[in-house]
Amino acid sequence: MGRIFGLEGKTWLARSSWWGMVAASFVLVVEVLENLAYLANASNLVLYLSKFMHFSPSRSANAVTNFMGTAFLLALLGGFLSDTYFTSYHT
Repeated sequence: MGRIFGLEGKTWLARSSWWGMVAASFVLVVEVLENLAYLANASNLVLYLSKFMHFSPSRSANAVTNFMGTAFLLALLGGFLSDTYFTSYHT
């Protein structure tokens, strides 16, 4: 099979667990970057509401946190409805 990042001579199980750690690290990095982008958009939305829409800073922050809370709760509600009523498996 040749050299794969210094894993020559190791069993298939050792290679598969090493690639599993690489995949888990990739998922962790993607999740961190996703949360960073979400919070960056939220802070930009606060600035947009206060500067261009002429909300007060407290009112714009309140609107953004209400939006974030609604988005998270609707995701839970959508998951529940999807799992309960909209599945294709009827057991």
